[in-house]
Amino acid sequence: MVFAAGTTYRLNLAAARDRCLSLALFPPKTKSFSATSPIRRAACGGYLVFTPGPDGGGRYSLLVEAEGSRAGLQPYRLDSAPAGADDTAPGLLIRSGERRRGTLAGSGIDVVDLYRFEVEHRSDVTISFDHSRRLTFDLQLLGAEGERRARASTETGAGKLRRQLDEGEYYFALRAVDQSAGRYRVALLVREITTTAVAFNGSAEARSTLSGSVALEVRVLPEAAAGGVVRLQLDRFDPIEGWQFSRTFTTRAGSNGSAAVYWKPPTVGRWRFHAVYMGTRAASPSSSGYACLVVTSPGG
Repeated sequence: MVFAAGTTYRLNLAAARDRCLSLALFPPKTKSFSATSPIRRAACGGYLVFTPGPDGGGRYSLLVEAEGSRAGLQPYRLDSAPAGADDTAPGLLIRSGERRRGTLAGSGIDVVDLYRFEVEHRSDVTISFDHSRRLTFDLQLLGAEGERRARASTETGAGKLRRQLDEGEYYFALRAVDQSAGRYRVALLVREITTTAVAFNGSAEARSTLSGSVALEVRVLPEAAAGGVVRLQLDRFDPIEGWQFSRTFTTRAGSNGSAAVYWKPPTVGRWRFHAVYMGTRAASPSSSGYACLVVTSPGG
């Protein structure tokens, strides 16, 4: 096969499922396979990507060999093609909130699809995926320098890969398993990491009487959390049974991330509440600790 210097090519050897064939790539002017070391090699078939260097280019040789001692004909399929935009760096750009569709073919040349995305702040990143019944693929999350960050498999069906990532550039690669083939869908969601804090009348430990209302205050940071739903759970304390659920409230984080619900205690005793911020497309969910309140009788 004739390859040009500086051009990236894909090679894929697919044998019958119960057969093992190796693939070796040799440089131009090779006269003896036994006396020359291959440039690249894939044992038991597989997928290779190769880019000839400045001294490369020309007619390369490919050697396919049967592994083991199994007799008889061993059919195979060998494909080669220049790499496309979704096969090698920089990959296809995908932004938060976007969905993409594609196809993979483990027995053909479209074995790997590569996507690129950016994280502007430390964020909670979720990659969601599903696929056709006949396709199985591995999903690998990679850093800007190729470091492996996480891996997921579609063997159990649709799923998600979720990680907290620092600011930077990242990739994820989808690779068909064995000779499976079919369509897939992926979606990316990048949300800033939030923190949620609560207080009764501005204090994590407060006192009040039955005569007035109490503010159940919530603060969610950063500002990207604005507009998200916040759910508050209020509990009362029983000296025999411990903390018992009382009621819930629902509100939304304001423009500065703050929210408040005003409540009048129905009885004396000990009370507590915590909040769960449900998240938005820009901000991740988070939950708070507890704020505590002791309610006494007026003048008590």
